[in-house]
Amino acid sequence: MKSSRKNQSVKKWTDLSDVKKKLTRIWGKGSILRLLIDIDDCNSISLPLRVSLAGPSATEMAEQYSDCRLWVRTFTENSSGFLYEIEWKEKANRQIGKNSIPSALLFHDIDTIVQFISKKNELRFFKETTSLLIDRLPVIKKWIIKKPLLLTNPDIGWKQCVSLLEWILKNPQPSIYTRQIPVPDIDSKFIEKHRRLLLDMYLSLIEPGDNYDSYEKKSFEDFLGFKKKPILVRLRFLDSDLFINGLSGISVRHDELDRLDLNPDNVFVVENDINALSFPIVKKSLVIFGRGYGFSYLKQVRWLERANIWYWGDIDTHGFIILDQFKKIFPNSRSLMMDYQTLMRFRNKWVREPKPNKGASLNLLSKDEKKIYELLSSDLYGVNMRLEQEFVDYTYVVEYLRSLNLKLIDVK
Repeated sequence: MKSSRKNQSVKKWTDLSDVKKKLTRIWGKGSILRLLIDIDDCNSISLPLRVSLAGPSATEMAEQYSDCRLWVRTFTENSSGFLYEIEWKEKANRQIGKNSIPSALLFHDIDTIVQFISKKNELRFFKETTSLLIDRLPVIKKWIIKKPLLLTNPDIGWKQCVSLLEWILKNPQPSIYTRQIPVPDIDSKFIEKHRRLLLDMYLSLIEPGDNYDSYEKKSFEDFLGFKKKPILVRLRFLDSDLFINGLSGISVRHDELDRLDLNPDNVFVVENDINALSFPIVKKSLVIFGRGYGFSYLKQVRWLERANIWYWGDIDTHGFIILDQFKKIFPNSRSLMMDYQTLMRFRNKWVREPKPNKGASLNLLSKDEKKIYELLSSDLYGVNMRLEQEFVDYTYVVEYLRSLNLKLIDVK
């Protein structure tokens, strides 16, 4: 029993590995590196950096004198190698009298700290990178103070970052694709890999101290005025009267969709490709192949304003969240086969939704649509249950469309 209590006491005493862990945590916050950039920064350390030690009590010194001596020796024998200063504290006991033991370690400079925690290479790279950035982009100093640890990463092409940012500052809103940027060693792969970092750095240059997280999320291209890869919108014309040059289906750039001379009575936005391809023939109607959450490109399409718009997605939590967002663009749109009747008709086809989104505030859904979302969120009929739209029989689709008094053509 005595041996167990002894081991527990010794375990409480701070050792060199504990000091290293504490200094490593401080390093991980960037506090040590900030001191190199701005000695007055409130988030940097102050020197000397004091690390307090939890050591033996006076009673433990008397009962475990040999262990106490070994504990003291671990600090004294390593002090010359790591160049830290030991702060001593005197403790007294009737059996062994007065004795001094280490109460803290004092680190007087950054080089000593980084040597102790084995960060010499990171410090060297930080100094080199910081010198490069501040020399060519002086205003970026405030950004470095916010995110100093980033500059210890040798895998980020910092010279390329600086060259690219210099070019962007000289050529605002260039209206070209990123592939066309005439800067050596810069390609679209580099930009794709570092786009968030580059945008964050750019924003700190035009409005020092700001960062990407403080802005409404926009793409790299949107912020900087580069051309974006166009979205291709796939259409299937259900009525031959809507065919274009004899074509029953086309794919159009999202920014050219409004140029089509179309006047459909009904537009069905269908998420599943096979369901879109096999959708029954409805007079003066067409199908738009859905893209999940991505449909903002439809905002500017004027011919859609004249049509009845239907949205057909999965009967699950995400399906109704997408529907709610869809209604922000088309307030008068209606869901298709996303109701209680359809859900219960194919009860034997229910599966589990992998990552449901429950409890969302969906203010644009109809009363019945909201009830289904709440039913799904409640797990009343099963945990995370869903009905994927491809499990809805084709004959049911035909029946459903007829019940809406839509004019079906040549449907057997």
